[in-house]
Amino acid sequence: MPKPGTLEKATFTELWPGADNALKEQNKDGGAAKKVTVQFNPATMKLSFSNQNAGGSQPGGSSTQFVGQGTTKLSLELWFDVTLPRPTGASDPQGDVRNLTKEVAYFMTPQQVTKEGKTGLLPPGVQFQWGTFLFKGTVDSVEETLELFSEDGKPLRAGMTLSLSKQDLKFEFGAAKPPAGGGAGSGGGPGGAGGPAAGTQPLQMAKAGDTIQGASARAGVGDWKAVAIANGIENPRLVSPGSLLNVTGSGSAGAASLGLTGATAVGAAGSLGGSLSASGTGVTAGGAITVAASGSGSSGLSAASSLRFTGPAGPTR
Repeated sequence: MPKPGTLEKATFTELWPGADNALKEQNKDGGAAKKVTVQFNPATMKLSFSNQNAGGSQPGGSSTQFVGQGTTKLSLELWFDVTLPRPTGASDPQGDVRNLTKEVAYFMTPQQVTKEGKTGLLPPGVQFQWGTFLFKGTVDSVEETLELFSEDGKPLRAGMTLSLSKQDLKFEFGAAKPPAGGGAGSGGGPGGAGGPAAGTQPLQMAKAGDTIQGASARAGVGDWKAVAIANGIENPRLVSPGSLLNVTGSGSAGAASLGLTGATAVGAAGSLGGSLSASGTGVTAGGAITVAASGSGSSGLSAASSLRFTGPAGPTR
């Protein structure tokens, strides 16, 4: 059975000049470079290119001349949320999202550097990489927006808008990692196992007083029950404000709500052994429950799923 692909996450890596003045992945003292993995990949990125020109602004004047090196700028937005699984390698944020965002702000913080006997403040260079997209420059600005707070006033969710720049018009490409576990194309679709491509499933933020029916209607989805199942929500009228909902009605977000883990998740089969007893079910002590799921939802089961109860007297259902 094909395994789902692994979603590649964008990273920031610290850069400092080496002995030959070329930027290298290292800290200012030549040790290991700081590397930060984002929690969620950016939805979009914007690149802008410009040249430094002079002249040509007056009628009959001199022609426009190129007088300086070109500049490339990168703008992107990132999201962090302490209520969701934290980024790879990140320490416990202690319930405050700023403990995650400060890791990114590090890359524009000036550090004391001594070079040729002179000491001054200088921010590190940074390498932003996401798959084959590579950008090496410096962080010009960071704007942070805190959006969700806990009852005791701790910020739980934050958006960061970053602007990076470099003094050339060079396109750089990183080495692409091979898909893990037979991801793309191995399951009949770009996401593996016939599902959507990783990172393309839209999420909608629930509002105060929202319901699954209302969220589904805004997304133009008629089957609100499928949306509730995909998000593991038992009461469609009770949705926590700020929750990120899968409004496509597909996915396997809630497979753990019935204790189905590992091989019993969507698209797999497994067995739960136990000492069960119930009249009329044919399940007795020492019996086994076999769950075969081929759909999606809070239980990992769908219309194509089957339950098989096996007891001492053999299969009963």
